[in-house]
Amino acid sequence: GQGEAASHYLLIDTAGMRKVGHVHQSVERFSLFRAEQSIERADVVVLALDAEQGPTEQDKKIAAIIIENHKGCLLLVNKWDLAGKMPQKRYRDALLKTLFFMSYVPVVFASAKSGFNIRKSVEAIDDISTQVSMTLPTGVLNRVLHDAFQKVQPPMVKNHRLKLYYATQVGSKPLRLRLFVNDPHNVVQAYETFLLNTLRGAFGLEGAPVVLTYRSSHKEK
Repeated sequence: GQGEAASHYLLIDTAGMRKVGHVHQSVERFSLFRAEQSIERADVVVLALDAEQGPTEQDKKIAAIIIENHKGCLLLVNKWDLAGKMPQKRYRDALLKTLFFMSYVPVVFASAKSGFNIRKSVEAIDDISTQVSMTLPTGVLNRVLHDAFQKVQPPMVKNHRLKLYYATQVGSKPLRLRLFVNDPHNVVQAYETFLLNTLRGAFGLEGAPVVLTYRSSHKEK
């Protein structure tokens, strides 16, 4: 509308990547290489899936590349008008069970042919673009993390428990947070996942990757 700030995007299309029939393996490898190049250039990746077909092996490989490159992501389920009467929640749950490493990524059901939810898709891209560029207030960040440590204690690792002294943001696109702790060797994956989920809930980071790094510190705040 009038007076609204315009958003400008460079769109990189990787249409035509999907393997059809018995395509030679070298063609599939090249399409994945081309996808990886595009993903590396992007801030937000829209992974478009066919509603009737569901996620293919190629889609799973591309999803893994998105995660490895720490990119903001939207899962766009296209051709939803042809998918029958399955409830969106049921489809979303099944989709995220298959792409379990993308459980935090927002899902939009749309139809490019009819225009259904195309505006919602653009709004979701806007939201994710904002998320990947966020600056988290240091005071709030530390409150959220210290509250998390108090609510759920880290597990013992060789008779030692992880302690958090201080956290600060050191980058964006993706969001990078540095945690000063007693010993980085006390970090376990399950507890890091808990911290990431806590941060997503506190700051609304639905589609943005968050990278945590740990540094030893002997000065407790």
